[in-house]
Amino acid sequence: MVVLSVVLGSVVRMSLHVASGAGDELDPTSLTFTLKQPDQSLVEYTFGADVEMVRDSAGDYHVDWLTSQPGKHVYRFSGSGLYAGADEESFRVARSRIL
Repeated sequence: MVVLSVVLGSVVRMSLHVASGAGDELDPTSLTFTLKQPDQSLVEYTFGADVEMVRDSAGDYHVDWLTSQPGKHVYRFSGSGLYAGADEESFRVARSRIL
């Protein structure tokens, strides 16, 4: 797995695709996004309650994040109810070599 690395101040798009084994796009009953920043603080968004979590189409969601801390960021999409499941990924943010 290749870990995404960006420079501080970049916007990172974190995406989720939910599909059946047959390839049909599916929407979970509820969907939560959690981001753990390098200082261990957590940011959480819930689809339908927070505008930061966007539904692009059936089964496709994303969150755009403006990076403000260097280091490793870990994020999780967690669906419950119909089509429950979870996925976790990470990315690294490097300090600017200029600023």
